[in-house]
Amino acid sequence: MAQIKDLPGCLTQGETLDEAIANIQEARELWIETAYEAGDEIPLPSTDDTYSGKLLLRMPKSLHRRLAEKIELSQSEQEE
Repeated sequence: MAQIKDLPGCLTQGETLDEAIANIQEARELWIETAYEAGDEIPLPSTDDTYSGKLLLRMPKSLHRRLAEKIELSQSEQEE
């Protein structure tokens, strides 16, 4: 299933991901065309301005240590 949240009721589905993507592109075009012909308001795309990209998370110290060690190992492997 695919949905465009900025366009109320604009959704579709497909048997595969590629089919769902093709179907939602067609559904978007039809939704906008229909709204335009009916004189309905076509909303502007929403933005991510309300999200900073920063996430604060608490976790056990042991998990924090294991994650930090894996990151260090991954970074050292990438440098090689």
